[in-house]
Amino acid sequence: MTTNIETGQGNRPPPVVAIGASAGGIEALQQFFSALPADTGVAYVVIVHLAPNHESELPEILSRYTQMPVEQVGDHRTAKLEPDHVFVIAPDRKLEVTDSSVGASRYEQPHGRRATIDLFFRSLAARHGDGFAVILSGGGSDGALGARAIKEVGGLVLVQDPREAAYDGMPRATIATGIADVVLPVRELAGRLIELVRAKREVTSAIQRVDQGAAADDERALRVVLDLLRNRTGHDFSNYKRGTVLRRLARRMQLSDATTLSGYADHLKQHDSEVHALFNDLLISVTSYFRDPDAWRALRALVIAPLVERADPDVPIRCWVSGCATGEEAYSLAMLFQDEIDKRADVGIGFTIFATDIDERALAIAREGVYPGAIGDDISAARLERYFRREDHHYRVSSNIRDKVVIASHDLLRDPLFSRLDLICCRNLLIYLDRPLQEQVMNLFQYANRAGGYLFTGITEVADEQIYRSIDRKHRISQLQLAPDRLRPAMPPLRPVPRSPLRPEREARLPSRNAALELHLDMLEAVAPPSLVVDRQCNIVHLSNSASRFLEQRGGPIARQVTDVVRPELRDAVHSVLQRAFETGAEGLVSPLRPFDSMVLPVGWPWSRSFIAMLPAAITCC
Repeated sequence: MTTNIETGQGNRPPPVVAIGASAGGIEALQQFFSALPADTGVAYVVIVHLAPNHESELPEILSRYTQMPVEQVGDHRTAKLEPDHVFVIAPDRKLEVTDSSVGASRYEQPHGRRATIDLFFRSLAARHGDGFAVILSGGGSDGALGARAIKEVGGLVLVQDPREAAYDGMPRATIATGIADVVLPVRELAGRLIELVRAKREVTSAIQRVDQGAAADDERALRVVLDLLRNRTGHDFSNYKRGTVLRRLARRMQLSDATTLSGYADHLKQHDSEVHALFNDLLISVTSYFRDPDAWRALRALVIAPLVERADPDVPIRCWVSGCATGEEAYSLAMLFQDEIDKRADVGIGFTIFATDIDERALAIAREGVYPGAIGDDISAARLERYFRREDHHYRVSSNIRDKVVIASHDLLRDPLFSRLDLICCRNLLIYLDRPLQEQVMNLFQYANRAGGYLFTGITEVADEQIYRSIDRKHRISQLQLAPDRLRPAMPPLRPVPRSPLRPEREARLPSRNAALELHLDMLEAVAPPSLVVDRQCNIVHLSNSASRFLEQRGGPIARQVTDVVRPELRDAVHSVLQRAFETGAEGLVSPLRPFDSMVLPVGWPWSRSFIAMLPAAITCC
């Protein structure tokens, strides 16, 4: 079998395929390499769990199943990455990759706490970005976190079918995280890898042309892709940074066997499932427990400890982790708060952490609170024992921490904000947004923060210095600065709500009463004022999509009465006009409100003992 895959020009290193295996992995590796040709044009790095005190025969074994040179990397050696070479880990050594080589060194951790595969996968993600992670037979969960890191930066994750694996722990752990791109029996996995490597070269050239704006056709195709996403998911990525969107597009193009952007746009039109797959890929975020440990130590000293020190036992500390992904950051914050509270032996101090994201798959993992055993590399043994329960090869967050974290689906740019927050954590989200959206987010945060509240951003992100003063520039910790004559700024404008998700075209053509009704409601949503319907007890019965921006759900039990969830600056006016409407049955007009020009609340459907409250379409939060 000959593939003739070119690796690129100049001295660029070849693509890297990192292969992780453990128990039962030798047989899987034999099948894998016997199905590979010798001229794939990529470098293979094999990481397996080996007995630390015995010599390894793995290089000799693999040499029988491939014509490629097989080299063991050990004894503090560094080997240059070359195409069509296989590099194998040595006993009692860890492997890490640089831009052009792979090197071995001794472990700092004891034998029982080594996540050998995760360590190399994370190294590959940091230095090479869009590599390939392959997970074969093995017990435990090593490799799951590292594979996610590779996917987060644009790489692909291939997993042996657990039903075929001699030990299915590692494959199942990776699949459970929702990051597996391809799941196949091992021989088919090798064949699919070759197809993806070939597609990678073609897609890379196509994406480079788009990034450089070389062709009008590519720009039109990109707009088609973004419009499809907005119409079928309700989320608009047109103001996300172009490079980020293109990297995630490249992943999906590889997997869809589309070599041009216009070809991928056609594929999206025909496959609804691919639209949602692209949406999920665009939501992938980089996260781990105590990511950037020095920054977390600074946050504890400069923010968490002072907040606990001056906390009022009757007023819980309120925090918000925006873009929480799978929850690690929110639980990291909860552990630090609990550490400080317990250190002071003050059981009267309470705190609540709101953890939000728009990725429902990631939120499901956060709610479950179960993570691979490899998190032991990021969390101290003392905290693992105190805040987690061991379940086989995984850790489950203990209820004393889980109960302090409120996890919810929330679109930062579209949904009502949390308020009176002592601390907002928004790390590695701003880097994906262009400058106008970054400015809008800063205005939202200054509204949500208490006076003197804090903002914690990612290492490469900078808070607006007109709104926040830096208290630790290196670790991106800032504090809200407000004029002394006001407690907080006026409510900022929220982003317009995208159109409602469309039905598939094949359904839209079916003439039906439901389709006509939905079309009617969509048209009303587009041109009519935001509206909501309540009963005689002021409980919300129904509301239009755009009305949600005027509502604000606070901590504690879920509230249903409109007077409990309407934004504070509107509460008195809404209560007054509701009372007048119920007593007289007449329309009510609220006198001009700041920052609103006016608010009209006409009474409707008096025969149903309920009414509809409406805001003029021209009036938005400002």
